[in-house]
This record gives sequence, C-alpha cells and structure tokens, in this order.
Amino acid sequence: WSKDYRLTWDDFQGRVQGGSQDIAHTSTGINPIYEYKGKNLDIDIKSLFDKKRSWVKKNEASDDLLSHEQYHFNLTEVFARKIRKVLAEHKFKKKTVQKDIEKIYKKIMSEHWGKQDLYDKDTNHSIIKSKQQTWENHIDEQLKELESYSNPRLSLPVK
Repeated sequence: WSKDYRLTWDDFQGRVQGGSQDIAHTSTGINPIYEYKGKNLDIDIKSLFDKKRSWVKKNEASDDLLSHEQYHFNLTEVFARKIRKVLAEHKFKKKTVQKDIEKIYKKIMSEHWGKQDLYDKDTNHSIIKSKQQTWENHIDEQLKELESYSNPRLSLPVK
C-alpha cells in the first residue's frame, strides 16, 4: 500500500471465480515479519494487494467499482496501522514476544475481516452511492488519524 499509488484494473490479474455474483474481488492482507534481537524487536507490518488473487469481470468494470476496490485496500492499510499502534504501545517481555504478537495480530485481523464484510454489505459493493461516500470519508479520516503509524517498520524495546 502507498498513498501515492491507486489501483488500476490492470492490477486485477487473477482468474474470475466461476459462479460468483461479484463483478470484482480484491485480495488484500497484512503481513507481519519480525525479528527479535536481544533487547530490540524489529517488526515490519505491510498492507499487501495480491494481484494474482484479485480479479474483475472486465466487461462490467466501472470507475466507481474500481474506487470501491481501492477502498478495500485502503481499509486494509487502516488495520495495518491499528496493528502497528497496538504493538507500539504494548510492553513486550522476552518470554512472551511471539505469543503477544500473534494474539494482537489475530484480534485485529478478526476486526479487519468483519469491517471488510460490513463495507461491502453497507455499500452493496459500491451500488449505494451515498453509503460509498460515507465509507470513503470514514476510511480517509482513519488513515489521517493513524498517520503517525504509517511507517511499516517498528523497532520496539523488550524487557
């Protein structure tokens, strides 16, 4: 994810899932990679877009739908920042570093997937324009509120 990059339909390179009612599908994720060195915990938390698992029915694609899919990716970045924030505020202890990271990650990712589903349901996959605009405003506000956690790299003390 980058604030300077907007998805294009060319990014959707996966095979259309047969039988799906959807016109497009965005596959995103949050990838935590960490290394524990003595008294420091270095963590990279990146929002990722999977081009090979994201797809679109090209003949039904629209600019409005592309914006909707972009906001799925933006919402993933919101939750990556939430993970970074919680990790940055957490007091890590040597004995429980891995367990703590996994617990925090699982909890926030559960919230993330629930919010992604709600976004689709509320906007009817971009069809309800007023709801779409409300969600876009809300996601933009959250990105701004969590701007101080936009750097994917954290270096945290461990006691």
